[in-house]
Amino acid sequence: PPDSSLKAAVSAFPASLYEHLLFPGWRGEVWVKTNSVGQPSQGSKIRQRVANKSAPVCVQLAAGNQASVVTCDIIEKIFGEGCVCLVKMNQ
Repeated sequence: PPDSSLKAAVSAFPASLYEHLLFPGWRGEVWVKTNSVGQPSQGSKIRQRVANKSAPVCVQLAAGNQASVVTCDIIEKIFGEGCVCLVKMNQ
């Protein structure tokens, strides 16, 4: 493993027959940290909020000409900060 604290590996690439044929011999793994019980610890914040049924709400007002920026903001809020997003897109 790349780091001694990273103990669980998940095969991430190739994910399909097409990728396997397009990139022969290539392999990608995602190494994740484990807790004291030996289970992966990523996502623990989200699991706690789901169990408690509580999460902050984020309201985003989006410009119509910058959809890619809004998408990145939504992904950051959901996965990075664990928020529920309400987005209003402008035409």
